[in-house]
Amino acid sequence: LERIKLAGQAKPAMIFVSVDYPGVSKAASEKLASRWRSTLQSAGLSAVPYVLGEDTLLFTLTQGWHVQELKDFLVAQPETASVKQGAQTLSGPADTEEYRQRKQVAAAAKGAQGADKGKKGKRKKGKAASADPQETAQRDEL
Repeated sequence: LERIKLAGQAKPAMIFVSVDYPGVSKAASEKLASRWRSTLQSAGLSAVPYVLGEDTLLFTLTQGWHVQELKDFLVAQPETASVKQGAQTLSGPADTEEYRQRKQVAAAAKGAQGADKGKKGKRKKGKAASADPQETAQRDEL
């Protein structure tokens, strides 16, 4: 039974991390990810961080048996809002009511933009969309 447990933990793992801190930006998150990677390497964990957006990081582990240590480290960081692996989501210190409200407003705004794009994106069947009016006119002449 122990062998089966260890074999399952040996496969690669991915962990998504949402962060929040004053002045959140992609560049600042790159620095944060680099700092965390150095700290983890000093502790003997070889997790590789990727910055997916200004407030989203992805950590990968080639051997999953260090997943719990990585999650424990990430959840303890003051900049961490949430840590997600599979169906499990853990809250970090930055998961405040203010953070959740900002995320809700941003998601609503993004949803409204997506609805507008759906209306604009329709085009007539059989004709390619072109941003150049001259090119469109030439094509229509043919």
